[in-house]
Amino acid sequence: MYVVHRFLGYAQALEVYHRLAMDHENPTKAERASDIQTILSRCKEYESWLKEIFETSFSMSFLERVSELFDKFNEICTLYFKFNNKELFVTATKNARNYYTHFRENLKKVLRDQEFSWLTKDAELLLRLCILSELGYEITILNEAFYTEQLRERNKGIKAIGPPS
Repeated sequence: MYVVHRFLGYAQALEVYHRLAMDHENPTKAERASDIQTILSRCKEYESWLKEIFETSFSMSFLERVSELFDKFNEICTLYFKFNNKELFVTATKNARNYYTHFRENLKKVLRDQEFSWLTKDAELLLRLCILSELGYEITILNEAFYTEQLRERNKGIKAIGPPS
């Protein structure tokens, strides 16, 4: 499977996982409830259309979802990801997902070649962490497992990414 398709599958899986396991509304929705009601009462002819817009306008963005997942596994992500800086990982993931999903010229701020392959690997590892945590594995056990896997990779002669220097 092409790297782009693998990446998009991981990005979609991370978004769906967050939506199902960790989803919560943006706090702004509750704060704006009275404003929304005022707008709806004044625009009766557009009420159903506006309700639809307001319903989806307060859901979390892809960037916010990936950011929360990185935070959830921060200890492991900062040790074992190639893109171990949260802002760098989240932004690169968002940019790549948007570029390969919408394929617009103005979205060209996307990683290429080996860097994109590393980003794809990091997204895969984050998804693995999500799945393993759902199966009941604690962070300390996951950290030990990832450390052991890194040692195995080094023993095969493959340069693995370890803790940041």
